Order: sequence, then C-alpha cells, then structure tokens
Amino acid sequence: MIILGIDYGEKNTGIAITDKSQILAYPLTTIRTENYRELIKEIIKIVNDNSVDEIVIGFPKNMDGTIGEKAKKTQKLRADLQKEVAIPIELFDERLTTVIGYKKLHSGNVKKRKKKSVVDKTAATVILSDYLKYKENKIESK
Repeated sequence: MIILGIDYGEKNTGIAITDKSQILAYPLTTIRTENYRELIKEIIKIVNDNSVDEIVIGFPKNMDGTIGEKAKKTQKLRADLQKEVAIPIELFDERLTTVIGYKKLHSGNVKKRKKKSVVDKTAATVILSDYLKYKENKIESK
C-alpha cells in the first residue's frame, strides 16, 4: 500500500511518498501552487502514476489547536481531491513540520539557495513519516 504525503503551501506544495511496505517515506517533488487547477491535476497524475492507495495532507492547525484560513484552504483541497480520486484522504496535524524540515536541511549542511527548493518536499516527508508512526502506534495499542 502506497501513501502520498502533501504539504500544501501558498507558493509551493511538497509531495512525498512511501514505499509499498510503508517503511520509508521519501521526498518526491515540489509543485508550484499558483494555479490551483493545475495543482489538482498534477496531484491526480502522481496518484495514478504511482498507484497510490491513500493520501495524507498536512493540516496546519494554529498552535492553540484552532482552525485558521490556511487550514480551511487545506480542507478545500481535500474536498476537491476527494471528488477526483476514490481513495482515502486524511488530514494530519502538521504543526511545526516546515520548521523541522528546515532544521533537517540545516543539519545536513544544505546550502541556503538549495534549501528553498527542497524544504516543501522535506516537510511533506516529515508529515508522512509522522503519519506512519501514528498509524503504527495506533495498531500496536489495539
């Protein structure tokens, strides 16, 4: 079962994917977000090309747990994608994933110019990795 992770942003949307056994999550690509319809088409193409079984989208709640404008836009993305694909689409709390993405890149000595081009797909990878851990813990606690 392959899971696609999405870090939906105002300028760029990061995409990550798992291997079939869901052991690894790795960065796949970054899509420009400026044209919303094209973004939806690109995501659907990735889903179809990679035989994706589930999608998880980072849900950017405010630090106090409330839902702001960005989270509402993410809910709309989920609803619009759900109209196009017949697979589960989950929203998963993504607070601080972009910060973690930058820290991972910094610790890896990635140059500043390069960081901007990979931070979104790195954040998507963090979301997806956290989701895999969440699912694993949920199964173990049953």
